[in-house]
Amino acid sequence: MKAIVQRVSAAKVLVGGKLVSSIGRGLCVLLGISHEDTSRESDWMVKKLLNLRLFEDGDKPWTKSVMDSGLEILCVSQFTLCYVLKGNKPDFHNAMMGDLSKPMYEQFLSQLGQQYKPEAIKGGTFGAYMNVVIENDGPVTIPLDTPTLPPPKERKPQNPPKNKMAVEEPLVAASGGASVIDQQPVAAANVAIVKEPAQKFALKPPKGMRDHNPLQMAVREQLFSKIQAVFKRHGAVTIDTPVAELRETLSGKYGEDSKLIFDLEDQGGELLSLRYDLTVPFARYLAMNKIKQIKRYHIARVYRRDQPYMTRGRYREFYQCDFDIAGDYDLMIPDVECLKIISEILTDLDMKKFVIKVNHRQLLDGMFAACNVPLEKFRTICSSVDKLDKTEWEEVKAEMIGKGLAEAAADKIGKYVQLSGDIGLIDQLEQDAILTAQKDAVEGLEAMKLLLKYCSILGINDKVSFDLSLARGLDYYTGLIFEAVLTGEGGDGVGSVSGGGRYDGLVGMFSPKGMVPCVGLSIGIERIFSILENRAKALGSGAVRTIATKILVSSGQKNLLEERMKVCNMLWNAGIPVSLNSSIIMYPAWLTD
Repeated sequence: MKAIVQRVSAAKVLVGGKLVSSIGRGLCVLLGISHEDTSRESDWMVKKLLNLRLFEDGDKPWTKSVMDSGLEILCVSQFTLCYVLKGNKPDFHNAMMGDLSKPMYEQFLSQLGQQYKPEAIKGGTFGAYMNVVIENDGPVTIPLDTPTLPPPKERKPQNPPKNKMAVEEPLVAASGGASVIDQQPVAAANVAIVKEPAQKFALKPPKGMRDHNPLQMAVREQLFSKIQAVFKRHGAVTIDTPVAELRETLSGKYGEDSKLIFDLEDQGGELLSLRYDLTVPFARYLAMNKIKQIKRYHIARVYRRDQPYMTRGRYREFYQCDFDIAGDYDLMIPDVECLKIISEILTDLDMKKFVIKVNHRQLLDGMFAACNVPLEKFRTICSSVDKLDKTEWEEVKAEMIGKGLAEAAADKIGKYVQLSGDIGLIDQLEQDAILTAQKDAVEGLEAMKLLLKYCSILGINDKVSFDLSLARGLDYYTGLIFEAVLTGEGGDGVGSVSGGGRYDGLVGMFSPKGMVPCVGLSIGIERIFSILENRAKALGSGAVRTIATKILVSSGQKNLLEERMKVCNMLWNAGIPVSLNSSIIMYPAWLTD
């Protein structure tokens, strides 16, 4: 945990030009929370802040703390303090993600109030783009960084009674060789030979990753099987790519999410990263092999340096199930097939209530242009709009203004992104003279009208919603974008369970002469799996079989083990799943005759 402490005569926090909080004389604290911080680091920082002697006592400087002086503290969260410079570029992977750092920040403010006085502690608006305005009280700026804290003290062994020796097992050398302590009787009294405790280590998977027991694996295999059946039904073949890619392959493809890529140490001269998704490796595969047309699916693990939220199906290591169509086709034909596949998969998995939100990147670009968003800010404003499914509009608006967008432009965007509906919404937008003055918006609306027509033909129009708030923040999307959200069982708190879109330019990033139009989808396996796992648990033991065998070969008499083995061998050779009971079972006494 890091902090920049500034002695101030006054300080205030503004969000979108509005005053959020302010203090008079006291301390202004910028607090950086790293992904490794716990309550122990928080306790250390609270005590250090409250006891820093930065204030005067009469004519004696540096003698009083903020508590001694009865002054105020303004503390705002600043994730950029947790940076590592990579060349000349800051990297913020060490910062704790928002859904975990927000409660820790709030707890930090609470601790300050409990150990001092609550009315003297002021904060900012977490997650918003804030302007912190201070009036320096002299050139007093103190950086703080929590030290490496020692592990919690273990309980010491009790001293043996006087005139007695406590002789434990001999200590053994690390090599497993001879005893370090000779086991001859010790002559001196009051000497205790205590065995040193074995070095402790955590028996757990890495953060954000997990093991799977037999029941979970059985549910997972059924899930994969049903998804694969749909993919094959639509004529897809499967491929595989390495779990790691050259770092330059992944860089610059994910917008603001690039900070979530797992970078690996330099291994033999190549800079590598774990794959973030399956789409960019697929595009690299197409470019490298000069493939112009393919319909493929790929089920494999991907990795993200996100802050895990396991109860909501968010992990650092997880499976993605991708389906992509590469090649030249008639407009919106492959796109609507992707929507059909999502609908089939969720229906086959008995996810009765869901909605597939759709939008178009060209329409978004046209909308931004109509709202007077500068061209160079299109992608970063798109990333802000993408947060509307998790964040209130006012916070998103404040973020856009913090990125330098005029408030009037943000208000115009707000009127559009609250719209959703069916083909009738397209008719409404076509009457908007300001919007239809933009070529991108007109082309996007025409494409969406054709898509919704095809959805009706394939019988999924009741599952599809045209939603202008859908943005999807990845940089490589160029056309249709979509996202499936559960609205029934298990939908609350789970979020989207599928997403994707068209990315016509991604292959060309690797081979300028090899442009290949592509559209694809990804199924959020972990989130669906958590719902299916809860179903299996609710049904009780036996509802999901964890073993495939249907026959148990046993006997009620002794001395028949070899005969049972022969029967099992015969059935195994015939391809029949069988279990051999090698132990003696309980049998009635009359069978001994």
